[in-house]
Amino acid sequence: MDAEGADAALARGYAGRLATTGPDGWPYVVPLLYVWHDGIVYVHNSRADGHLSRNIGSGCRACFLVDEPGSVYGYGRFDCDTSLSYSSVMVFGSVERVTSEEAKVSFCDELMRKYGSRIEGRPAHVYPRLGDISVYALRPERISGKKIPLPAPSAQWPAIDRTRSPKVPGASERRDARGDGSGPSRAALTGSCMCGHVRYEIDEPPLAMYHCHCSVCRAASGAGFATNIAVAASRFRVVAGSEALQAHVSSVGKRRHFCGRCGSPIYSHAEATSQLVSVRSGTLHQDPGITPRFHTHVDSKAPWTVISDGLPQYPNACTD
Repeated sequence: MDAEGADAALARGYAGRLATTGPDGWPYVVPLLYVWHDGIVYVHNSRADGHLSRNIGSGCRACFLVDEPGSVYGYGRFDCDTSLSYSSVMVFGSVERVTSEEAKVSFCDELMRKYGSRIEGRPAHVYPRLGDISVYALRPERISGKKIPLPAPSAQWPAIDRTRSPKVPGASERRDARGDGSGPSRAALTGSCMCGHVRYEIDEPPLAMYHCHCSVCRAASGAGFATNIAVAASRFRVVAGSEALQAHVSSVGKRRHFCGRCGSPIYSHAEATSQLVSVRSGTLHQDPGITPRFHTHVDSKAPWTVISDGLPQYPNACTD
């Protein structure tokens, strides 16, 4: 996650967890409402003596975590092939007590702007118990963010199998379009561009084959749709002609690679599904042992294309 994304996550986050350590070395974590203002995390708590006030009074370092859970999804054939989309930001720094009454009032104004119920008839900007609270400011020395986006349906099980245990005994067979497991369990596939200068190898059977009808794939292939195979990025490698490979950034985070000599589109790679590579099926030298499972981006399909094969259709399943 870049700095702009981390700033946006801190601005929209609802609550966070402040972690400090005491003089005895014991950690202490407390959930708190907060305000992210002018690049500083502000929180408040009771003025009463306690773990938090003592830890901060000892001059300890601290960190503050804000996270946004997303959705649980499956990515492979086993029940344990399950993950969670989420984003999180961790702020590291030192915490100090805010002593200025004006600064405490400013904090309370920002806090009410973020969380207040704004019920009519109640006076605003009035804080009769201001002396009963302590306000703390965490000034960042370092900010770290992470985001795991929710994959499109076409990148989730059962549309695709991305298990991290493909060679587990009795479970390495890939299902083909009929679902009867007749696809190959191990294979070495090769492929190349039209002129043969760029060549690649795939040392594992493809995870899925699909038809993509997005406007970019149609333009890149010069056809009504592109038929691709999804393979694990770690199992795909260019073995010759890498100096001739060119790349076009078709959208944010997605690069489409083609031969600079003959123009053949070969594969694409997206940050949102970084563990996968989409390879143009027409560049394969062998039968991959599977057939197409679904259609993606059918809302963008060419007006003359009629889909009548009975495969599942996703209106906007892939991230371009």
